[in-house]
This record gives sequence, C-alpha cells and structure tokens, in this order.
Amino acid sequence: MNTRNLLPLPLLLGLALAAAPVLAAPLPCTVSLSGVVKGSFECKVAAVLRGDRSLRLEITPVKLPKKVKASIPGEFEVPPPAAAGTYPLHALVSGKAVVTTSGHATYAASRDKRKPATTGELTLTLTSVEAAQPHQPIVVHGTVKARLAPTDGGSGVIEYEVKF
Repeated sequence: MNTRNLLPLPLLLGLALAAAPVLAAPLPCTVSLSGVVKGSFECKVAAVLRGDRSLRLEITPVKLPKKVKASIPGEFEVPPPAAAGTYPLHALVSGKAVVTTSGHATYAASRDKRKPATTGELTLTLTSVEAAQPHQPIVVHGTVKARLAPTDGGSGVIEYEVKF
C-alpha cells in the first residue's frame, strides 16, 4: 500500500469536522397546553438553513409536566426560500407536533412529505429569520399554534402553543 498520498489522521479529522454543519446553541422557548391536558413546559429551538435554502426547525422539551408522558414539541421543514411569514401545515414540506398523555393517549398535528395528508391543525408563524449561509445554524423567532387531534381513538383535543 502506498502511504505517500495519505493525509495524517489529525489533519483528516480536522477537515471532516470543518465540513460538517455548525450547530448553534438552541434558544429557549415555552409550550402551553390546554384542553384534554393543561400545563406548560420549557423547550429549546434549533434551526439550520439547508443547501436548497429550506429551513429545518426542531423544538425539543427540557422537562415535561407530570400529565405529559412524551412530547415532540415540533419538527418542521419550511420550503425554500426560508423567510418570515405564516405557514399552515399544508404549506410545510413536513411538520409535526405530538403529545402523549400520562394515560397513554396520543394527540398530534402532522404532515409527512411522503404522505401529504394531514392530521390535526397547525400554523407556524416565523416573525424573524436571521440571514445565514446554507448548512449553517439560523436564529428564528415566532410561534406554533396547533390543535392536536387524537391519533389512537382518544377523545377531545389539545390546544398547543409554542413561543420562541
């Protein structure tokens, strides 16, 4: 094996890390629930501008209230070009917000890019979108308002709001 053309391992690792997207520290947010489940919890929001200028937004819980067993506060893909505006669920490439109660009932608002049918109602409003280069973190501010529908035969709805 000819090793003359191989890069030293530290240099190779440094180049690989430099090519990976840099993720900024997530920003704080809050989730408020009413309806079948009432309460609120803290969350964190992180966003990355993709190469096609679409926006990937992820909202993760910090600590859930006792009446919530699990939650995906939000995973959204905003179509290009990412900009401030109002995006109903059907206008997103994909999106979901999910809450599972302590009684194991699951409620959701979702749209999958492979199956464009929607569950529940959801509107993502971006009030500001900071300029960024593709594959870089981006600072966004806004709200998500949703009406989560039961997905497993449960009853009622959960009104859901995220502010970031």
